[in-house]
Amino acid sequence: MSLEASNRARVECQSPCELRVVEKLELGNDAYLGPAEGSDLGAGDVELFVGSIKQDGKGKDKGAPVKDAVVIGAESSVRARGIPSVWAAGA
Repeated sequence: MSLEASNRARVECQSPCELRVVEKLELGNDAYLGPAEGSDLGAGDVELFVGSIKQDGKGKDKGAPVKDAVVIGAESSVRARGIPSVWAAGA
Protein backbone atom coordinates (compact mmCIF):
# COMPACT_ATOMS: atom_id res chain seq x y z
CA MET A 1 0.00 0.00 0.00
CA SER A 2 1.12 3.51 -0.78
CA LEU A 3 0.25 6.91 0.61
CA GLU A 4 -0.23 9.60 -2.02
CA ALA A 5 -1.32 13.11 -1.09
CA SER A 6 -2.10 15.72 -3.73
CA ASN A 7 -0.93 19.34 -3.87
CA ARG A 8 -1.82 21.33 -0.72
CA ALA A 9 -3.07 18.15 1.04
CA ARG A 10 -2.66 17.71 4.80
CA VAL A 11 -2.05 14.39 6.56
CA GLU A 12 -2.40 15.26 10.25
CA CYS A 13 -2.27 13.22 13.44
CA GLN A 14 -4.58 14.37 16.26
CA SER A 15 -2.79 12.15 18.79
CA PRO A 16 0.55 10.29 18.80
CA CYS A 17 0.51 8.04 15.74
CA GLU A 18 2.47 5.57 13.66
CA LEU A 19 2.19 5.67 9.87
CA ARG A 20 3.36 2.50 8.10
CA VAL A 21 3.59 2.73 4.32
CA VAL A 22 4.51 -0.52 2.59
CA GLU A 23 5.42 0.71 -0.89
CA LYS A 24 5.68 4.44 -1.55
CA LEU A 25 5.09 7.82 0.12
CA GLU A 26 4.38 10.66 -2.30
CA LEU A 27 3.41 14.18 -1.25
CA GLY A 28 2.43 16.79 -3.82
CA ASN A 29 3.59 20.40 -3.76
CA ASP A 30 2.85 22.49 -0.66
CA ALA A 31 1.60 19.41 1.24
CA TYR A 32 2.00 18.66 4.94
CA LEU A 33 2.46 15.47 6.97
CA GLY A 34 2.78 15.68 10.75
CA PRO A 35 1.04 16.72 13.97
CA ALA A 36 -2.34 18.41 13.63
CA GLU A 37 -2.30 22.17 13.62
CA GLY A 38 -3.02 23.52 17.10
CA SER A 39 -2.21 20.23 18.85
CA ASP A 40 0.43 19.85 21.55
CA LEU A 41 2.19 17.18 19.50
CA GLY A 42 5.72 17.45 18.15
CA ALA A 43 7.49 15.71 15.29
CA GLY A 44 8.58 12.93 17.69
CA ASP A 45 4.92 12.00 18.26
CA VAL A 46 4.50 11.06 14.59
CA GLU A 47 6.44 7.95 13.58
CA LEU A 48 6.83 7.32 9.86
CA PHE A 49 7.98 4.04 8.32
CA VAL A 50 8.28 3.48 4.56
CA GLY A 51 9.05 -0.10 3.60
CA SER A 52 9.64 0.54 -0.11
CA ILE A 53 8.80 -3.08 -0.97
CA LYS A 54 6.64 -3.68 -4.06
CA GLN A 55 3.57 -5.84 -3.46
CA ASP A 56 1.21 -7.70 -5.71
CA GLY A 57 -2.52 -6.98 -5.71
CA LYS A 58 -3.08 -9.36 -2.78
CA GLY A 59 -0.65 -7.67 -0.37
CA LYS A 60 2.15 -10.21 -0.88
CA ASP A 61 5.73 -8.93 -1.07
CA LYS A 62 7.24 -9.22 -4.53
CA GLY A 63 10.70 -8.60 -3.04
CA ALA A 64 11.67 -5.83 -5.46
CA PRO A 65 12.36 -2.38 -4.00
CA VAL A 66 10.20 0.52 -5.13
CA LYS A 67 12.07 3.16 -7.11
CA ASP A 68 11.75 6.62 -5.57
CA ALA A 69 9.98 5.25 -2.49
CA VAL A 70 9.79 8.70 -0.89
CA VAL A 71 8.87 11.68 -3.06
CA ILE A 72 8.21 15.02 -1.41
CA GLY A 73 6.98 17.91 -3.54
CA ALA A 74 8.28 21.47 -3.52
CA GLU A 75 7.37 23.58 -0.50
CA SER A 76 6.05 20.50 1.34
CA SER A 77 6.70 19.85 5.01
CA VAL A 78 7.16 16.58 6.89
CA ARG A 79 7.30 16.74 10.68
CA ALA A 80 7.80 13.14 11.74
CA ARG A 81 10.34 10.77 13.17
CA GLY A 82 11.45 8.23 10.61
CA ILE A 83 14.19 5.80 9.75
CA PRO A 84 17.08 7.82 8.20
CA SER A 85 17.86 5.18 5.56
CA VAL A 86 14.29 5.51 4.25
CA TRP A 87 14.83 9.18 3.45
CA ALA A 88 18.11 8.44 1.70
CA ALA A 89 16.42 5.81 -0.47
CA GLY A 90 13.96 8.34 -1.86
CA ALA A 91 16.30 11.31 -2.13
